[in-house]
Amino acid sequence: MDDERYEFVLEALGVISRLTENKRLSIRSGHVDIDNDKKFQFLKRWWSGDDREVCLNRVKQIFNEAIHMARSALQDIVICTSSEGPGVSAYLEKERSVRKYGRLSEALEGASHGIETHKVTYKTDDRFCALVEVLVGHVRDQLHDMDMTLKITSSANNNTSTNFPSSHSSPASISAPPPPPVPPLPSSYR
Repeated sequence: MDDERYEFVLEALGVISRLTENKRLSIRSGHVDIDNDKKFQFLKRWWSGDDREVCLNRVKQIFNEAIHMARSALQDIVICTSSEGPGVSAYLEKERSVRKYGRLSEALEGASHGIETHKVTYKTDDRFCALVEVLVGHVRDQLHDMDMTLKITSSANNNTSTNFPSSHSSPASISAPPPPPVPPLPSSYR
């Protein structure tokens, strides 16, 4: 998974999650943004070819890419869990994948909420609202399926040492175990 692309997707999901009522999404140079300029908003959107359908299609692409990345991280978790040996690199790879999956699932959940809020902006457009509902339902179904895969993997391997994330996990439950305690200073330094 390309780290630069991963960060781009997380950023876009973060922007989408911040949508509030009566704010509009815009696409500028491939980036998702919230258009706050009310004065000339209609002109800018017309000039750049920004409309709700273009924005929703871009949001779908971002959601699909995030789901693909989350599934890839999940696959890495399953592979590392099933072939986990005493190696440190396998443990670190698994922990990295767990964190990536956790961040992606949280970002997808937040962005789903944001795009649902966006329906209020276009409440008179029944087609747009229906498309948003289908998209959000798809994302939540995918997150549920991935969470179930993690639970099955965890119980099948009796793995109690790793906290597998779910789309409802807090970041603290996704992190790696705490570092070992620091040994006390020698008496000559006290």
